[in-house]
Amino acid sequence: MVAKSETLNLFTELKALFVSEENWTKKSIALDKEGNEVYPSNESAFCYCLIGGIHKVCNVQPGKRYTSSPKVYKMYSILCAVGEIPFGTLATWNDMYIRTFEDVVNLIDKAIAFVKESEMEI
Repeated sequence: MVAKSETLNLFTELKALFVSEENWTKKSIALDKEGNEVYPSNESAFCYCLIGGIHKVCNVQPGKRYTSSPKVYKMYSILCAVGEIPFGTLATWNDMYIRTFEDVVNLIDKAIAFVKESEMEI
């Protein structure tokens, strides 16, 4: 089980990754400053899609099954719930042509508010 305080910290770290639009991407999990696709845990990673950001803050390493991470699962579940996004489609949601940086930041803000307002461990 991932504690409420840890969940809140993870979402706060996720929001900190997206300080400006240049730190967000579509169609790639993470990019370096030259636009090359890299793994989110790579120290040269500069911008992330929403899933890549989750992998970064949860420290998912290359070759590891992210689906086995309770932290990833919890963050993914909360984002889908607060955004009314069907489970399993968060990457597609991020990559939609109509999706904006503001949409992503607003979704993260909704998740942070949800975790803060929850009266029990979630």
